[in-house]
Amino acid sequence: MVRRLTYIILLVAGVLLVGSESENFISNIIGLVMAYAAGHKLNMFYEQS
Repeated sequence: MVRRLTYIILLVAGVLLVGSESENFISNIIGLVMAYAAGHKLNMFYEQS
């Protein structure tokens, strides 16, 4: 439960970083990586059958 909540918080933080405007776009890239890693751990990118 705590691990899943941690990944959800990481996903939200990643999405917020992707949406932010930065001059050198490093935070946007870090946000993409964070969102992908959290989504992968939460199995958001795979169809459950």
